[in-house]
Amino acid sequence: MANMRRVALCGSSLLLSSIGASLKNRAELRVLEVEEGLSTAEQQERALRADAVVFDLTAVPRDWPLELLRARPDLLLIGVDLATDRAFVLSGRYTRLWTAGDLVQLIESVPAGDQPANRETS
Repeated sequence: MANMRRVALCGSSLLLSSIGASLKNRAELRVLEVEEGLSTAEQQERALRADAVVFDLTAVPRDWPLELLRARPDLLLIGVDLATDRAFVLSGRYTRLWTAGDLVQLIESVPAGDQPANRETS
C-alpha cells in the first residue's frame, strides 16, 4: 500500500502495548516500535521517520516531546494518559496570522470543551 502512515510507539507500557495491538490490525498503518526515551540514535531516527509518534505521557521526560518537534516540526505527537483517559496532541504545524481575525478563526476552529471554567453560572 503506497500511502501507509507510519506510527511510532515509544515505550513499553501495557497501555502502549494495547494501543499497538489495535493499530497493527489497521491495514493503512505501519507500526514502528521504539524503546522508551529514544536512548540511541537508531531509535531516535526510527521515531523521526514516522508520521506520528504515540507515547505514554507518564513515562517520558517533560521536555522530550518538544525536542522531537524541534527536530521534525511536521511530526504529530500523541501523548496518552491512562489515569485520565486523555490524549494530548502536539504538532509543530502552524498557520500564519496576519490579523486578529485570523487568530479568532484559529481559536474558533477548536471545539469548545465542557470544562467547569467554560460553563455559565446562573
